[in-house]
Amino acid sequence: MAGMSLALSLLALAAAPQPAAPSQREVFYGTLRQAQGGRVEQAVASLLQLAGQHPQDSYADDALGQAARLCEEELYRPARALELYRRLLEEYPRSRLARRARTRVEWLSAHLDQGEQVLGEYLRITRSAAKVGLEQAVAAMRKLLDAHPEFSLRAEGRYWIAGLLARTGQDREAERLYQQIAATSEDKQQAARALIDLANLRLAAGNLDGAEDAYRRLGELGPRWRQAAAGGMQQLAHAATRGRIPLVAGVVYALVLLWTWLAFLLGLRRGGPVRARLFLPPVEALVYLVVMAGLIAWAASGTRMTARALGWMAGLHLPLLLPAGWSWKSARPPRGGARLAVRLSLLLVGSLAIMVLALGQAGMIGEVLDTLKFGVSE
Repeated sequence: MAGMSLALSLLALAAAPQPAAPSQREVFYGTLRQAQGGRVEQAVASLLQLAGQHPQDSYADDALGQAARLCEEELYRPARALELYRRLLEEYPRSRLARRARTRVEWLSAHLDQGEQVLGEYLRITRSAAKVGLEQAVAAMRKLLDAHPEFSLRAEGRYWIAGLLARTGQDREAERLYQQIAATSEDKQQAARALIDLANLRLAAGNLDGAEDAYRRLGELGPRWRQAAAGGMQQLAHAATRGRIPLVAGVVYALVLLWTWLAFLLGLRRGGPVRARLFLPPVEALVYLVVMAGLIAWAASGTRMTARALGWMAGLHLPLLLPAGWSWKSARPPRGGARLAVRLSLLLVGSLAIMVLALGQAGMIGEVLDTLKFGVSE
């Protein structure tokens, strides 16, 4: 009887539904989540196991491609990534990933000339700059390039440094580096690229003469770059027109500022009692300065151009806010709907002029006008 019960139990266990093994798709995406969680080494091993055990599965080529990508972009092991990309091309020549794999094979093969450690360090610096800080990343790249002057990515590394310097507001240092690249490079393509970047940097800073000189030197490189130089000269003509906008805004701001102070002083002269608290900073101005200080501190951690624009806005608004705030604290604030509307309209015009001046000082007028004209790029 006991034997029969045991047999029935075994039959029931065998008949019970077993949990289904995860599909290759579930394994693949689970491994990618593992990589996103920081376990990159384990993820690469799992992807290679998936591709090796199920070479005919529809996710096998994806597994190889992702393993190669992780080796290159996360582990900074370009030689291993090159090996996996080549394996992908050999085993799955018709894969949709073949084109990218072929591109990566060409690039990695061309730049392993100084060994895997050098290229791996280059990849690490360029991909982790935001995490370690831009200044530290620039210092690390300079150290790497100085230690390996024959490195095939030396020119790209110098461009990368110059771009980071420009982004952090170190325009003079970036300009010096672009000029050095253009003057010392034996490759005309590299020299042309440096001159174009130099012209754009000077144009953003409002140095139209310097930008014109860079475009002139670009045209002297040969017929291949004359069209680009001509386009740059045309861009300079538009920039000259745009350069008049801050000038007009400056005149408008000066007139509004003069009117605001005169209106305040004349109001006092007409008999408005001057109390001791009248010449304390208005609450509106203090609140505005606190808010702007917070915005400037926030922007300074990203791009200095935005921080510079906000700083100019705060500095130019203060002389306008003080008399306006004092007028409201005086005994004779503006009365009547028409007079109030005129005063508020003039203050609004002054604020718009300040915005234009701040954008001009930060070199952002062109970007804003292009955004208004063409919309935000995707």
